[in-house]
Amino acid sequence: NASGAVVGYGDFGSDIRGWVAKPGGELVMVPTLGGTTSMPCGINDNGRVVGSATTAAGYQHPYTVAFDEFDNPTVTEIVPFDGAAGSGHACAVDAAGRVGGSTTSGNVNRAFVFDSGAPVNVDAFASVDSNIASVANGVSVGWFVEAGTFATRAFVHTDENGSVKLNDVIAAGSGWQLDHALAVNTAGQIAGNGLFNGQPRAFRLTPVKDTT
Repeated sequence: NASGAVVGYGDFGSDIRGWVAKPGGELVMVPTLGGTTSMPCGINDNGRVVGSATTAAGYQHPYTVAFDEFDNPTVTEIVPFDGAAGSGHACAVDAAGRVGGSTTSGNVNRAFVFDSGAPVNVDAFASVDSNIASVANGVSVGWFVEAGTFATRAFVHTDENGSVKLNDVIAAGSGWQLDHALAVNTAGQIAGNGLFNGQPRAFRLTPVKDTT
């Protein structure tokens, strides 16, 4: 994050445990959800950690961990759409603490966003797989896999407009097929990968302001 804190995980005896490495060398262990594994994947500028961990029953759930000034953790579990026996993961978190990732719903992975309470399913495409990869200023981006064709498509989600396939918001005939949206910044620029005239390419989309 902006202060230089880094998250990761590794072997801890026979378990896998997460950590936050702070500038100056301090290392803080990230708790589990009662199981043996914690795998942090992201951290925002307020120090909120996002990732996944196992429960006492052995299921992997997304969660967040916030530490106070004494490094005491407050753990928030994100219960999958399938309930306690479901599974999921999360890597995306923005400055306000909104989280994005994927959890099972009817044994299909569905993209979600989470602020508090229960996660919100943002897969509006009846896909066979989907995920939120990045969140910034409430704008969430990711990808989904189309049923039938099994093609991967990039999408963006906002509370105002819902979930929209990114190819539907760029000029027709551009030659682009946008497959994965992997990052979004606070200016709304989206980066990812896809095909341009049939060739693999990375892309960056910049929002065009409507001044009418």
